[in-house]
Amino acid sequence: MENKEKLTNEEENRKLLKLVEENPTLPIVFFVSSEDVCEDYSYTFLKNSRVEKGIIYESEISDRICVSESDYYDELHEYYSDSEDYADFRDENYDIEIQKLVDRAPHYEAIIVYINN
Repeated sequence: MENKEKLTNEEENRKLLKLVEENPTLPIVFFVSSEDVCEDYSYTFLKNSRVEKGIIYESEISDRICVSESDYYDELHEYYSDSEDYADFRDENYDIEIQKLVDRAPHYEAIIVYINN
């Protein structure tokens, strides 16, 4: 098991280095499993990771960070579903309006590193 885990981590390390080399101007963002973060220490050792290039949508309606357009669309779709502003919209028109909000939302490409124990 340890060799397989080590190989996976080595592969993820190579993937991270390749993404950084190919995309030197992209920010690197880290998502750390919340159950792994300990308030008793300044730093916590987390050894497993997964790396990918993605899009970051910092939600303006919640503290949530979305890593795909479809996730952000789903969040907005649900959030505004009871809004008076869209009460008279037919489903297909509501979907179009939500997509317009997604298209205008601030977002950026990033190298995303997911870390857990």
